[in-house]
Amino acid sequence: MPGAWGSAPWLSITDRKKRLAKELGAHSYVDTAAEDVAAALQRMGGARAILATAPSGKAIAALVHGLAIRGKLIVVGVAPDGIEVSSSSLVFGGRSIYGSLTGSAIDTQDTLAFSVLQDVLP
Repeated sequence: MPGAWGSAPWLSITDRKKRLAKELGAHSYVDTAAEDVAAALQRMGGARAILATAPSGKAIAALVHGLAIRGKLIVVGVAPDGIEVSSSSLVFGGRSIYGSLTGSAIDTQDTLAFSVLQDVLP
């Protein structure tokens, strides 16, 4: 499935994860504490999919504007605060938000294919 995931940026609030991101195969790194994450993702063409692991509703909400048209935000991080999103951000552009406790079988298959593509080893 080469090319199915496109480039894979790593987003984090701390710059100290930059080295780990590169080791795990990220094509780019965005320090969300120092840069507008949505603007950074849009400069890369917008994200077709974002896997949100942050335990912060505010941080997750900021990702919506980084989605490409028909982009999907998959939330797996459980935040104590709400995720406030403007409906126009979703409606105009066909963006969507999904919640997943563990992911589906196809998600797991896609993750494994991506791992092979990037030579990620356990």
